[in-house]
Amino acid sequence: MRILYSGLFLLSFLLHGCGDDGSCHLNQSLSLSGRVADGYCERALVCLDLNENFICDDNEPSALSDASGGFRLERLEPAWAENAPLVAQIVAGQTLLHEDTGTELAQDDFILSAPPGAYRQLTTDGAVFISPLTTLVHGRLLRHPAMSMEEADLIVRGELGTAASLFRDYLAAAEGDDQPEEYARLQRLGRIVGQSLPGFLARYQQVASETEGSTTIEATAAALAQLAQHAFDYASVEQQTDDNARQQALEALLAGEQPRSVLARWALPFEPISAREALASGYYYLRLDGNPVCRLDLFGATLTNGTYLLDRRTFSFTAATGSWQQRSPEELAGSGLYHLGPNGWVWLTGNSAQHMTIQNDGNLILETVGTGHRRLMHGLLSQDVAGLPLNAFASELGLNLPEDVLFPEGSRYYLGLQTGLDDQYQFFASQPAQAGARLEGLIPPTEAAERSRIIEAYGHELLLRVMRGSAEAPQPVALALLLKDGFVWHGMRFAAVPGQTHGFNQIAAESLLQAYASQANAAAQ
Repeated sequence: MRILYSGLFLLSFLLHGCGDDGSCHLNQSLSLSGRVADGYCERALVCLDLNENFICDDNEPSALSDASGGFRLERLEPAWAENAPLVAQIVAGQTLLHEDTGTELAQDDFILSAPPGAYRQLTTDGAVFISPLTTLVHGRLLRHPAMSMEEADLIVRGELGTAASLFRDYLAAAEGDDQPEEYARLQRLGRIVGQSLPGFLARYQQVASETEGSTTIEATAAALAQLAQHAFDYASVEQQTDDNARQQALEALLAGEQPRSVLARWALPFEPISAREALASGYYYLRLDGNPVCRLDLFGATLTNGTYLLDRRTFSFTAATGSWQQRSPEELAGSGLYHLGPNGWVWLTGNSAQHMTIQNDGNLILETVGTGHRRLMHGLLSQDVAGLPLNAFASELGLNLPEDVLFPEGSRYYLGLQTGLDDQYQFFASQPAQAGARLEGLIPPTEAAERSRIIEAYGHELLLRVMRGSAEAPQPVALALLLKDGFVWHGMRFAAVPGQTHGFNQIAAESLLQAYASQANAAAQ
């Protein structure tokens, strides 16, 4: 791996032995400075966690933080900062948490962390920042080991709905930055995530202690990964103004966790798999809550130059028959959405064609015919889940099954990334956002310049606004308002940033579909 060193004095090399010709020899000792905050944390034990056991061991470079949350780690090997996470141990009865409302002694043991390579995301004074929000980024990496730190950062920022840096000291930036309101919001989000951390860690560690074969290390990793899965939920909690409602929402998140099933998944290794290999045998996407749907993707007809037609089949659960039925081409043609293409809005039906191109590295590019929008399917991992409870995927799928319903032999789970290669917009043509609402009633005069810019780009059918941030904010999915024929409609923006994808092979998918049908039929009786 090539190590990249940043220039803002974060990593300080010690040079010696410079000759008359200007050449110098490099002493491979360096130092790392930073701050740790859940409120600034004083007397937190901070280290480079070289063996990734979430504990600052005696043989690991470590330091106690000062009253400003500051720390400095000395005499480091060059590769350590690239390959090891930073861990800050918050110790009950020892660590002081300095909030703007006052100082209090930590009541629980928990950890904060920053992912490997965090030194590349510097604060303005060249210090690395550790907080509940950087812990979310680390949790994303733990959940998907094929992801880069930059991809994990983009995903978490997208789910929190911010274009601001999560590696910047939001406590200081809220006082004097050019985005003080946004960094004040990140400070509130950090406080909310920090409130959840001790409970998540304690619950997973308790279950691990009662489960044969589970370790504290696995429990901590699983807890941080699950915490990161709730980033979007934390953004919703932050918008609530009532403190009691916020607390109840956080308690509900923790109550909904199923540590035993998650830990069973955590013990299973991931194996890299190419997108070509996964789709050759069938890649099943499932959503089993709300309006349940199953989508099967396969290689279709061969086109030219390594390009294939995507064979996509969609199945819906029919309550009347209590079974899954494949939707006909006629049904799919009758449903669809408007998508923004290079020449304006295009109506795409549920069976609109998509082309697939296989890359040399085995990754896949999907292109929508009609708009030219492209998505990269990459970083795909496979997990053998035979013998695992189906309920292990309850949080992703909305299941609630007995723990003794297990995946059969041959079942595999897929976890991957899908990155839009351009921004995509769509809107729902069923009804306006407000009955009779027109442009003049929703857009204040101060936005006239932005409106003119969009009109120039797209004509009279145009994007009005992306909610929760600007058009540059890296939200993978964001609510948008769109104007068509003078009326305002609900829509969505899918930004060109990574998003996680979940799928199953045929054996695993059929087990899940059958279990869902049995559960639904039992509830209907």
